[in-house]
Amino acid sequence: MTVAILGVGLIGGSIGKGLMHCNYSERILGLDTCAETLSRAIETKCIHDALDIRNHAKEVDLWVLAADPKGILSWLERLPNLISDSAVVTDVCGVKQAICEVIPTSFAEQFVGGHPVAGKQRGGIENADGTLFEGAAWVICPEQASAYSVRKIEQMIYALDAVPVPMTPADHDHHLALLSHSPNILANILWRHGSALPLVRIAGGSWQDLTRVAGGDPALWEQVLLHNRECVADELARLCSDLKACEEALRNQDREALHEIFRVARDLDES
Repeated sequence: MTVAILGVGLIGGSIGKGLMHCNYSERILGLDTCAETLSRAIETKCIHDALDIRNHAKEVDLWVLAADPKGILSWLERLPNLISDSAVVTDVCGVKQAICEVIPTSFAEQFVGGHPVAGKQRGGIENADGTLFEGAAWVICPEQASAYSVRKIEQMIYALDAVPVPMTPADHDHHLALLSHSPNILANILWRHGSALPLVRIAGGSWQDLTRVAGGDPALWEQVLLHNRECVADELARLCSDLKACEEALRNQDREALHEIFRVARDLDES
């Protein structure tokens, strides 16, 4: 079997390295807009070789689109005319509605939307890790995909020691708006405020936990957030409402309201 990974940064490189480690495929090929990144991916055994897409696209059995959202959307316009009828295609984009809604009917049975919910603070092929997905949830959005296509993607996910989680694109985007996208916004805002303090080094574990993901790729996050803007904006509005209520409780010295914030969370944690 031949696998092609389009985009060999942190996620694409980690997928390739993990698949190579478990001997999932005889041939893992890669392509990237940066020639240096592609060379580094070969050197670090994330892929076997570069993909000659003009001459060997029909030989690829499994395509993994691991570019940024803009790049993935661009590839989805081109691939239906390049790949074989039996090939299966998936992506790793952190938003799913914007991706799945552009899949043409003629291509729908071959495509399984995907999103491995894993990563690192710093991206790039230099941080690729074949164990990155161990134990991680890997959302899949089968939509109109054939049973064969879904099975192929699930086999790849299991080979990387991840856990496939079927969801609709809308459910994925709603969940990730709160579970990932909003926290990343808050982490960066907190980090910016903290950087103005002269003794931020006295911060404890709570600060480290809340700001761990700050400093991600601005170009990537701009795309992710704008493609999921409605869900993220709704979650931020809810968070702002709760923070405003907390502010009012503090100014009014409302002990009961402040106590309730922590009691509710503690009860949920213990249930």
